This record gives sequence, structure tokens and C-alpha cells, in this order.
Amino acid sequence: MTAWAPASAYALVSHGGNDKQDPSMVTYVVQPHTGPRRLTPLECERLQGFPDGWTTIANGAPQTDAARYAQLGNSVPVPVFEWAARRIVAVEAMRAAA
Repeated sequence: MTAWAPASAYALVSHGGNDKQDPSMVTYVVQPHTGPRRLTPLECERLQGFPDGWTTIANGAPQTDAARYAQLGNSVPVPVFEWAARRIVAVEAMRAAA
């Protein structure tokens, strides 16, 4: 093993059935000394590129974690969508210039 590589590292793991409604489908963090734990809604927001607390309130009322997980699981990561949109604009600009 190289000197800079840790002996153990954090990892994201997702498991569950094929049905989107399956409650056993969960993404969790495997930690070196404490074992696996489920991602928090805040961590899911950050992974999807949303601001902290983005899914905390809907229609003026606090949301349950289950509702927040559902919204975040059904969303598209903002940075990925932004990159794709910028590429489409760039290709269209190249076509217009040709």
C-alpha cells in the first residue's frame, strides 16, 4: 500500500430491491470504525447539489425525513443538469456558427 492511502476509507453503498417503493432501498456510509450509517437528508441535499435545508419545508410546513428522502431520490443532481445544459447550448452555438 502506498504511504498516502488510508488503511480504511469511507464508502457510499446503496442496496435494495428493484421497486422504487421498496423501503429497504437505502444509501448509507460505511465508516472505518463505527460501521454503516444511513445518509442524513442534509448529506443527500449536498450530494444532489441543493442548498442546505432545501427540502426542510414544503407548503409552509416541516417535512418528515421520509418525504425529504423521496424528493431527493427523485431529483436530478443540479451540477449534472447544469453541465448538460451548458453543453447543449455550446453545441447549438457551434451549429449556428457553421
